[in-house]
Amino acid sequence: MAYKDILVYLDPTAESVERLRFAVDLARTHGARLVGVDVSAATGVAEAESAEVTRQLFDNSAREAGVKAVFVPAEKPGEGDAFTHCVDLLIAPAPGGVARDLIRHSALDRALVESGAPMLILPPGWTGGKVGDGRRMPIRVTRRLLSAALDGSLHKVAFRTDPHFGLAVPQHVPGVEPHILDPIKTWRDKREFAETAGRLVQMFRENFRKFEGDTDERVRNAAPTPRIALA
Repeated sequence: MAYKDILVYLDPTAESVERLRFAVDLARTHGARLVGVDVSAATGVAEAESAEVTRQLFDNSAREAGVKAVFVPAEKPGEGDAFTHCVDLLIAPAPGGVARDLIRHSALDRALVESGAPMLILPPGWTGGKVGDGRRMPIRVTRRLLSAALDGSLHKVAFRTDPHFGLAVPQHVPGVEPHILDPIKTWRDKREFAETAGRLVQMFRENFRKFEGDTDERVRNAAPTPRIALA
């Protein structure tokens, strides 16, 4: 699958630099146009200087890679939202990452619900137990999953609905052991997994209350619930 237009969300964090590097490499590989959207939420003199650094980093990275590029500054949110409807892939910050409190959350919510384009997030993975008890996701697995997401392989497999967050999860990915795709199967204590998942759902809901006023009903209705997690 070839991408013609790729949108990457930018913000004033180190994670954003890595996100941009990945997006530039992907755009160069596919010969795609790269759209950089600054979704920083803060305003002020210091923030304006940070925004200029973000713009320069984007422009320089795209130019050095020979990639066609468009930059949308934070003060033009409507233009950034409009681009989500005409791209083939969105590359966004992780929901629990350091950028969480620095970005305009409504932008990601709206894009996820309305754009119709796949959204790629590259958070670190952990499996087999709570952090400290389990292990980091094998790098070969994350690479294979990423490749499957980018080369279109996932369009050919069946998906299941995660009972905790309602997400669509592939049931089979070539080169990845099936049990890794169903986290509860990697935990020795299944009851502890269910309790941990329930707490995570509740933490998500409590944190999301801070942003409910900036989201529409469809986004609020898509949030996980304890009833789903315990089903």
